[in-house]
Amino acid sequence: YFSGLEVVILLWAIARLAEEVQEALPSVQEYVTNTWNQFDVLVLVGYFGGLLIRVNGLNYSQSKIDSKVIFTFVTIVLWLRFLRYYVVSKAVGPKVIMLKRMARDVQTFVLLIGVFLLAYGVAAQALLWPEREMDTQTFENVLFRPYFQIYGEMFLEDMNAESGCVGKDLFSSCGHTYSWLIPPLLALYVLITNIVLINLLIAIFNDTYLDVEDDSIRLWHEQNYELLLDYSCRPLLPAPFSMLEIVSAWFQSFMIRCCGHPCHTSLPEEELYELVLFQEWNTDKFLKRFKEEAESELENRLEAKAWYSS
Repeated sequence: YFSGLEVVILLWAIARLAEEVQEALPSVQEYVTNTWNQFDVLVLVGYFGGLLIRVNGLNYSQSKIDSKVIFTFVTIVLWLRFLRYYVVSKAVGPKVIMLKRMARDVQTFVLLIGVFLLAYGVAAQALLWPEREMDTQTFENVLFRPYFQIYGEMFLEDMNAESGCVGKDLFSSCGHTYSWLIPPLLALYVLITNIVLINLLIAIFNDTYLDVEDDSIRLWHEQNYELLLDYSCRPLLPAPFSMLEIVSAWFQSFMIRCCGHPCHTSLPEEELYELVLFQEWNTDKFLKRFKEEAESELENRLEAKAWYSS
């Protein structure tokens, strides 16, 4: 059975699905390219996927556990989606853009560090277990250990115990094995990843921060404009109550198409007149500022030319 809270969440998800469908209908391509819409799609697909698992096994506790695992990741995406509303803040809004651009920088960093991670991981695996056949533990040793060694977890005692070395010091008295090559390889790997590549990533982050900070006001205005456009076509009521407004809009659209009533999409004359005045005023303001900047630039050039001539 479903609890009352689960029913409310189901109604909320259905209303959100209707909102997203209504938003995607004018242009599916433009809808898909929007990052925040991608978050919405992930939330809805994850929720209804978990709901399907929940419904197929109402009498089994395991299905409830499996669905909760999916809902856990849905909750993570929902909290990330909450960053959308931070753009209203003049201080925090540009930081969201920094996070998005830094995420792209991290992708480049992962491509670089993956080369050294695999190179060291395969070499360490071959030196520690030269006669071992490939299995699932092999992939764990090649990927898992080198990754966490970047953060300082060296696994030296574990590797020494697995290497067959019997000396008091690490990787000493290794017999005929070549496990003594692990420490210098690890030192070189940590040097490249922890010092060179990490500092390269910090430098890239610094450039990204400066680029966004220098243009933060314009980016903040753009974010607010996009948020305004996004919510200008959304229902006034929040989900799940927005379903009433959506159904009403769909019914009106159906009646207009069936009965042939004209669809009035133009603005009233009073609002249209105010819009024209607003455009003219801003156009005059822009042209005046452009003229003043051109005259100021010309004066600066003349002054510089006169200074060089003297």
